[in-house]
Amino acid sequence: MYNCGAPYKFIVDVHSLPFEDSPPVVLKALGLIHQRVQLIHPEAQFNEVLNVGYFEKQKMDVSNDHPVSPNATF
Repeated sequence: MYNCGAPYKFIVDVHSLPFEDSPPVVLKALGLIHQRVQLIHPEAQFNEVLNVGYFEKQKMDVSNDHPVSPNATF
């Protein structure tokens, strides 16, 4: 896993880089995602990009360690 932006609290320790130190490809992907999401969710803001690779039959679940607003965007 590779995280850029806000530090990510996860089951395992994930090293996080601030956006200003992130590779250009991450910032370009973030810009593209942000541009597309703004079309349908104009107030959306992103604070991180978590890059994850996993094997077939593995999955990722949303953790509910903290109360989540019903309007939250993941």
